Amino acid sequence: MLYKIIIGLFILGLFTKCNDSNVKEGLFNQSSELNIKALIADTVKKDSQIYIPIILNNPIYKLHEVVLNCNVTETTTADTSKFILFPKHTHLVISYDTAKFWLNTGANIGQFTNSAITIIVKGQDNRFFYQKVLFDYYVK
Repeated sequence: MLYKIIIGLFILGLFTKCNDSNVKEGLFNQSSELNIKALIADTVKKDSQIYIPIILNNPIYKLHEVVLNCNVTETTTADTSKFILFPKHTHLVISYDTAKFWLNTGANIGQFTNSAITIIVKGQDNRFFYQKVLFDYYVK
């Protein structure tokens, strides 16, 4: 019986979303002052892999996490005592002030928008801020 309870709790933990993290401290604030840019050409070739640097151009903030498909809002809380705030989501590699994103364009031709990329930064006052990054591109 105890094994069933443990397995049930394990499975429940696998399906926990990012905004259901254990709350200890920290709220996220949306900021349009972060000055984040995704450097991508307007047109890319089909069936190719494109490197897209996502750059933070604001020296008072530090990139903390860059997460794919994570629904962060101003009411999202997380355990800020841990280094990784959203461990169950896909993260991009961060190097200094740049997140490294590789896009597979696929065989379809047309206008596309990337899936949501959430940038989480930490300010000098140890507060967290977020901004969603979306960009359009045309595959030919």
